[in-house]
Amino acid sequence: MAGKRKRSKPNHGAEAGPKRQKISGSSNSKDAVVKQALLAQFYSQVLSLREFLISKLPPSSKIRRKKILSVGKKPDSNTDQKLSKFLDQTLVGVSKHKGVSQEERWQQWTTFSQKADDSISFANATGVGIFSQSEVRTFTLLFIFMFIFMMWNATIPGMRHG
Repeated sequence: MAGKRKRSKPNHGAEAGPKRQKISGSSNSKDAVVKQALLAQFYSQVLSLREFLISKLPPSSKIRRKKILSVGKKPDSNTDQKLSKFLDQTLVGVSKHKGVSQEERWQQWTTFSQKADDSISFANATGVGIFSQSEVRTFTLLFIFMFIFMMWNATIPGMRHG
């Protein structure tokens, strides 16, 4: 049997440009559906950031409502298109819980901060206190987010006044 001849490879490297990565357009929509379904397990309502902002506006602020809705309608502005994509693709989970007044929150904080440490450790094996670790973590996170929200509202005067 004689030696087989191999085909010569065409020289495509010099003629063709750099290879492009394949991008599938459907994976983005699948990710959004999965993220929305995951958030729906933990929050009673899942909205896009645009819908959330519109829902938080008072009924009297028609101009701000129109401005938020009109973002992304101009095809010539690249920044406008990026902002529109951000507003539509960012998901916000909204939980339905009663609002706590500042006085009630302060009273809870003073009650909590004056409690003795009843956590279980080698030094104190008496038992679990009134507040569990998950309650402490939840309270701390809510207090921090409430503080950030209040500071954020104070720094944006245009968002409070029509």
